[in-house]
Amino acid sequence: MTFLSILLIAIALSFDAMAVAAANGAHHHKMPLTKALRIAFFFGLFQLIMPLNYIIPQSQKIGFD
Repeated sequence: MTFLSILLIAIALSFDAMAVAAANGAHHHKMPLTKALRIAFFFGLFQLIMPLNYIIPQSQKIGFD
């Protein structure tokens, strides 16, 4: 992966996160802090896992260990 493709993926994931945060804020005006933190944690976890689904198989194909 080139630096440009990694940068574009990072920008796309941040736009996705911003859209979800805006939708949650618009729908739940008084969300408890614990629920907001739980949503943020799991959303961030899935945002981390998505690029790894591409990077790990590619690195094994190339021969990186």
